[in-house]
This record gives sequence, structure tokens and C-alpha cells, in this order.
Amino acid sequence: MIHKIMLFCAAMLISCGISTPKPKLTMSNDELVTAMIEMYTAKASAELSNGEYRDSLMKVYYRQIAKKMGKPVQEIESNFKELLKAPDSLVLIQNRAMDTIREWQNIRLSGGKKPVIDTLANKNVPK
Repeated sequence: MIHKIMLFCAAMLISCGISTPKPKLTMSNDELVTAMIEMYTAKASAELSNGEYRDSLMKVYYRQIAKKMGKPVQEIESNFKELLKAPDSLVLIQNRAMDTIREWQNIRLSGGKKPVIDTLANKNVPK
């Protein structure tokens, strides 16, 4: 019995020491939220298009997003890949992006206008 308790305690100590690695991001959380909102929009637009043009459209959308954000496409892609390595951080960024989109939708449905994306200035994004 004592062996089982010691084994359980050892397993608990080992599991407590294990954590997900922190992603090596070059973009701020606000920039990542903006990029993710733009990607959701681009993906939705591409889904509505003809299937044979979808891949080329996504490349165009990536370039537009990069230009709008002032970041190279490769930097945005690498940050998204890094986020995949840290699911907790990814979920937080996704939740902020989706909350922002929902808020815009609520504003639009209530007769207001959709705010301009300005997460880089910490506006229109829940904290």
C-alpha cells in the first residue's frame, strides 16, 4: 500500500513540473488577435469562392493581411505555427478574436456600425 502512495506522489510531482513550452512569438497578443480576425474573414471569403481558385485566393489574402498589418507573411505564418505548440495561448488568442467578432456582430445587428479593426491601439478588443 505504501508503494502505491509513493508512486502516486511521485507521479503527481512529475506531472506538476511538466508544462507546455512558451511559444517564441514575435508579434504581440493584440497583433495576433488582429491577424486571426483577418484570417477568419479571409477563410470565410475563400470558402464562398470557386474551389479551384481557393488556394490562390488564400495566398492573396495572406499578402493583403500582411500588408495591412505591416508584417511579412512569413512572420504571421510562423507565429501561428508557434501558437499551435502552445494550445493554452492559442485558445486565449482565438477567444479574444471570436469575442471581438461577436461584439461586432451584435453592434451590427443592433443597428450600429462595425468598428474599424484597431486592436493594435488596444481598442475594440476585450482585455
